[in-house]
Amino acid sequence: MVEPDSMSVVELYHVHVSSAENTQGVSARGTIKKKEQKKTLTHHLYFCMRDFGHHVGEDTEIYFSLYDSGKQKYLTERFLVKISKEGFSNYIEKLHSNCTVFTDLGNSDLNKDVYLVAHIMRIGKMLYSDSSKKTDKAVNQTQVFKRPHGVAVQNLGDYLTSKESDNEEKEFSMKVYQVEEKDFHQLHEFIIRQSGKFSALSTHINYGVIFSVKMLHGELRTIREENPLLFKNVSLTSKLGFPDVIMPGDVRNDLYLFLDKGEFERGGKSTGKNIEVTVVVLDSEKNVIKNCLWGASGMEGVSEYNSMIIYHHNSPAWAENVRLTLPIDKFAGAHVRLEYRHCSTREKSDKKLFGFSFLRLMDKDGAAVQDGQHELYIYKCEDTQKLENCGYLSLPAFAKDYEGNHEASGQFSRSHKEMISVKTLLCSTKLTQNVDLLALLRWKSHPERIQESLQRVLRLGDEELIKFLQDVLDALFALFSTEDGNSTAHSGLVFHVLVSIFNLLDGSKYQHFKPVMDAYIKNHFAAALVYK
Repeated sequence: MVEPDSMSVVELYHVHVSSAENTQGVSARGTIKKKEQKKTLTHHLYFCMRDFGHHVGEDTEIYFSLYDSGKQKYLTERFLVKISKEGFSNYIEKLHSNCTVFTDLGNSDLNKDVYLVAHIMRIGKMLYSDSSKKTDKAVNQTQVFKRPHGVAVQNLGDYLTSKESDNEEKEFSMKVYQVEEKDFHQLHEFIIRQSGKFSALSTHINYGVIFSVKMLHGELRTIREENPLLFKNVSLTSKLGFPDVIMPGDVRNDLYLFLDKGEFERGGKSTGKNIEVTVVVLDSEKNVIKNCLWGASGMEGVSEYNSMIIYHHNSPAWAENVRLTLPIDKFAGAHVRLEYRHCSTREKSDKKLFGFSFLRLMDKDGAAVQDGQHELYIYKCEDTQKLENCGYLSLPAFAKDYEGNHEASGQFSRSHKEMISVKTLLCSTKLTQNVDLLALLRWKSHPERIQESLQRVLRLGDEELIKFLQDVLDALFALFSTEDGNSTAHSGLVFHVLVSIFNLLDGSKYQHFKPVMDAYIKNHFAAALVYK
């Protein structure tokens, strides 16, 4: 018999674990089951681009990502390989810049629908033709644009789900296809489903993109220690979302901004505009946050990110993903600004600003911007200097933005027929989008609300609790006892919350968190009363 009243929380946890393990060892008939082999929960895919069989004629950027065609969503952020106009073999910026490791793939990510997708961008003139090569030497090109060139896809399903993937490195070759620019964002889907209009890139040799992959299994830390040479100078490409196992001490603070599509007015032109979106992030002091934007892994962080340009099109779809990695203290009061410029085909013309949108990264309660789609208002502006003092922050960023004054009319007028759609995804072990969890973690600033916060934590979603397990436990144990080891007014309710968390960890979904809990008790834990 266990007497919970006379036992400490730590003892109770250990009893809980051992009894759960015992019950799992006995089947419904009462016979002892063989202990199952421990299932590997985390996998990583080592990727190396071997060759590129096209001569684009200008500098080229290839963005690689893993894509699940069943769910129609990207599993990872992008990885960039740059190629100079002289060709792939003449240009590897730094050793290994053509290799990466796609990290933290779960068992559900290794399925038959997984593809490697390569988006190939031409970096140079708005319009490129072979004849323009001859004049190139005479004119120093001032404006450089990112333009869509082609897409290649390769199904990795058989490799990822077969036994051979355990140790063999495998090489693939994929053909490059092109399409009308307005459909570039969905060309990978056209190729996978063999639908829509697209054609193979016309070239003498279309052996396309050659790459190799190799599966790695287990915890990344261990694999790195075992294969130091494999990881030398290799960038890591993160999963969009959390791995199945979050270990204590894992720190991540990434916000992904997915540039989806826009609707812009013609504005007196007979043809569509060539629209470039520039992304910048500003802090609470209205200063641009330097080097916090990544269009892909394998590149340096930049202070402003420029999108690709769809030629003469007022309803462009970009489908580009940008990672914002900010210091935690910069999030409060920060916002993203999207600036829209028309880029002329004429060599000497400057890019012309015609409007902007913005999105706050945190609400006034301190909860981070919610995941999902945001349809942002577009405000008219032709003068970059007008943006400098961020006078637009009193305005609403979108229809349901309650922090902006919807009645206000200032120096910026809203363009009612225009809008842009973006998506955001927060992957952070330090920031939460959940107000209830925030109230618990910040209990010191509102001691009068502690009881209410504890009640609400009992209703929190599993994933949010697990993600912040260490911070939640730290807060709970701080509320459980005073520094000299005496109980507090909240000890009873805290005990309830702790038991419900232990219960959660016992479910099959979170079984693999037991080592996390043990690691916490061993390395991070300190609360005198608990040992009494």
